[in-house]
Amino acid sequence: MRICARKAEISDKRIWMTMLIAVLLLLYASTSALALKKRDLRRSNSGGRVNIDVVYLNPLKQSQNPDTNLVFELRMNTHSVNLDAYRIEDLAVLRNDLGEQVRPMEFANPGGGGHHRSGMLKFPAQTPEGNRLIREDIKRIEVVIKNVAGVPERVFIWNLPIE
Repeated sequence: MRICARKAEISDKRIWMTMLIAVLLLLYASTSALALKKRDLRRSNSGGRVNIDVVYLNPLKQSQNPDTNLVFELRMNTHSVNLDAYRIEDLAVLRNDLGEQVRPMEFANPGGGGHHRSGMLKFPAQTPEGNRLIREDIKRIEVVIKNVAGVPERVFIWNLPIE
């Protein structure tokens, strides 16, 4: 009788351990699937023989501070246009779906030259009037880059909230 009870007890422990491992694996898989990756936040545009990629970096930093500067990684690539002629900080704006917009504070860490350029576009979180650019009533933000390689306007859109 004791041997049967002992076997049942061991069997019950194995079932519980198997179930616990399965639950932990499911939790890990679901949180990994929901975690944002850089590629999820990348927007691209090609035109005038120039490719531009813009990545919205703030969601990757998990900052919930609404006054944090809004930072976007920018990469420009081409095989035929001299990209050194473009001052990105003068050609870019960040706007929301209500039309409120801000100009970049800076184009930080510029790299490359000629056919390949990169850097960080840093925008203030608030308009000159003191309105937060991103708030609960805002449905999307857009980085707009004008007049690069004959393309009047390139628009890179992120729907909010970022998920």
